[in-house]
Amino acid sequence: MGIARKNSILIYFALGSIGAIGEAIWLRYNLIDTYPYKMLGQTSDQYAQIGNLGIVIAPAVSITVIFIFPFARRILFPAGVMLICPIIFLIVFEYVLWRSPVQGLGRFIPHFDSVTSASAQWYFVKMVVSLSGIGFLIGLVSGGLASLMERWLRK
Repeated sequence: MGIARKNSILIYFALGSIGAIGEAIWLRYNLIDTYPYKMLGQTSDQYAQIGNLGIVIAPAVSITVIFIFPFARRILFPAGVMLICPIIFLIVFEYVLWRSPVQGLGRFIPHFDSVTSASAQWYFVKMVVSLSGIGFLIGLVSGGLASLMERWLRK
């Protein structure tokens, strides 16, 4: 593998990593500092724990998963990482909620502003799905632009 190829792989790696870390920061911010998660009383501490755990695990696992599939085209690397990161964060979210003592009917008790833990969970799922789709599109565009720049520099 030549030096130019290694450098171009690093560019795609950097684009995907920056995107995944940005998505993880956004999801952590939403779980810790925004409505409705901050207003849910006892479970707000649990959402903060999920945010602090997910910000580390999600980008690391998504970048590692992409390296497991080295046959993928380099142009798809940023898109793949940015697609997988929010889904990994959602898996962490669901696992911690599944293991929590606040399960069953307690999830449907209205808290602040008639918001339940179950409705907050559904809101998070919708946010993750939309962020994953948008991240995938942004990853495709950034990977495509990096590919164009790489071709332009080789001329």
